[in-house]
Amino acid sequence: MPKVLTDLGAAGGRIAMADQGVLLSTGRSSAAVAWAQRGIAEAGVASVEGWTLLSPAGPSRVRFPYDDPVRALAGRPVSMGMRPAIGIFRVGQQAAVTLHPRGFRREVRWIIWTPGEGMVPPAGLLEADIADVVASSGLPQSRQAHASAVLHRVLVDGGGVAAEVVGAVFETLALPGVELFAEHGDVRTLPGVRVVAPREKYAREFEKVVDELVRERGVEEGAKE
Repeated sequence: MPKVLTDLGAAGGRIAMADQGVLLSTGRSSAAVAWAQRGIAEAGVASVEGWTLLSPAGPSRVRFPYDDPVRALAGRPVSMGMRPAIGIFRVGQQAAVTLHPRGFRREVRWIIWTPGEGMVPPAGLLEADIADVVASSGLPQSRQAHASAVLHRVLVDGGGVAAEVVGAVFETLALPGVELFAEHGDVRTLPGVRVVAPREKYAREFEKVVDELVRERGVEEGAKE
């Protein structure tokens, strides 16, 4: 196992193997609550060390293939009032860092780490620049160059496992929330957390969109036969 991952990944303690994700916003918790109410799964919202933290707190309200609350949190653009925001995720054997930069553009930018390969291009998605992620983390400017170099070494190295990469990202960027990736980690145990349930109308509207996409795909596949 690469030493950089051994040293940094150990910071978070024992990391659970289940999929998990944390979104850290620089905006107010009220903006995060309003955003979570328009989602498809319950989310815990808490103020932690100057950040507004969001993490899945319940199952998705919609069916497969959009029934994974962790992936849904990773891929959904945040509102203007929540930016900049950084997401850190473990999905299967992969680790992902998402960046929601300040500004009007809503696209999520991605860094994907895969075991045996390290950082790989996010197929079909916009790629995040490591320096931009570091700049959005709130680290003092005097520490950003070093943090960028450390994070680059961690992410380009395909050794180790996703859990260690997640721990290294949290420590390098000095971000809160790594304990939620530990065994039995639960956003609902955070002090002052508010569990936000999505409003039913948004889940129903999302289901309608999914139904339409499924019908369109069926028509396209039928036309090819």
